[in-house]
Amino acid sequence: ENAEVGLAVNNNSQKSQAVIKAIKDLGVADKDIQTTNFSVINSVQYDPNTGVQTGMTYSVDNTVVVTMRDMAKLSDLLDGAIKAGANNINSVVFDIAEKSAAVQEARLLALKNAKDLATELTSGLGVTLGAVQSLSFYDNSPSPYFGIGGESMSSGTSTTPINPGQMQLTVNVSISYEIK
Repeated sequence: ENAEVGLAVNNNSQKSQAVIKAIKDLGVADKDIQTTNFSVINSVQYDPNTGVQTGMTYSVDNTVVVTMRDMAKLSDLLDGAIKAGANNINSVVFDIAEKSAAVQEARLLALKNAKDLATELTSGLGVTLGAVQSLSFYDNSPSPYFGIGGESMSSGTSTTPINPGQMQLTVNVSISYEIK
């Protein structure tokens, strides 16, 4: 923030460049750093006693989204960005980078499980499965966790604790068979 728009932009630019340098110094590729917002917002300032306008303040925001592929360096990235001047960390999102093969495997397993269950149920009734009448499936990819930055993200010497946990892919299959 600054009362002069040029100084506000210049200060933000210097801090943004320092933050991006800190991110790159940890080995993050240019393709994994994306500016998603740049804005200059003015705010009229008033004297609290008289209500008379006393000036204008300009706030500059430069938001960068980073894809971190090395989870072992995530805490270092957050700590380094804060030390370099980042003053707002909106969220940490976890997702699976290459999940198409895992989803395909889950669909095949769900399909086999559905058929095995149908075979088991029909054999108990003394009937057999006929032709498939309908087939549907639903992939439920993991919902990313959005962790809002808080007190643990300080510019002190301790490493910011980030725990990605594990993610689970779910596939539901529904098959209708003709019964013989």
